[in-house]
Amino acid sequence: MKPGLDQFLAQLSGLLNGQRTAREVEAVLGPSASGTARLGLYATLAQRQQAQAIDEFYAAVRVAAQPGSYPALRDAYLAAHPPAHWQPARAAEHFPAFLEQRRAPPALVELADFAWTRHLALSSASAGEARGLVVRHYTFAVKQFSNEVERDGRSRGEPAPHAETWLLGRSVSTESLVLVEPSLAALVVVEVLQSGAWSKDLPELSREALASEADALRGLGLLSPRERARLEVLLP
Repeated sequence: MKPGLDQFLAQLSGLLNGQRTAREVEAVLGPSASGTARLGLYATLAQRQQAQAIDEFYAAVRVAAQPGSYPALRDAYLAAHPPAHWQPARAAEHFPAFLEQRRAPPALVELADFAWTRHLALSSASAGEARGLVVRHYTFAVKQFSNEVERDGRSRGEPAPHAETWLLGRSVSTESLVLVEPSLAALVVVEVLQSGAWSKDLPELSREALASEADALRGLGLLSPRERARLEVLLP
């Protein structure tokens, strides 16, 4: 009985993800017309592309890692989380959590989180909507270091210790990434819009201060006119 399409795809996926050898695939599907060695070459090429995708996505992590330590972390990650999605970026999704579980240096964890958070903000389906905004707190200067690696070609060193908070989102007008260091009022505005209600546990700020900050966020493209109007209803 010939293997069905589902079995063929399962075997091929296992080969490309390094979970099966070419000989193991042939034992199920039958001999490859191009030969075992050529069949195995597809797995080698796929694994190289997977590694390259992680390297590019987390370039700042690669630079900041101790010499020689990054390839082992990346390969262990890909072995634990073989790519299973058609979008290359999805292969990078669990790398920050993986680094944290492996007790990697905090700077590497934060750099990885920053890279993935930017992706989340840019890929949000709701540009200019509060649910598409992300707030992150870091203890290292991850934005500056990442920019130096990706735009200026920095090839060594580590991010400087620096406590900072970032609000990230995709502009409703330009579709580009917007990063701002939010004020307390901005954080409250985002919290109210995302939760959909005013909480008595929030800091006591005047309605005028919150409205002014909401206008500033709208000016940056982080809030749509609809979200700005919704805030008026939610504020006390």
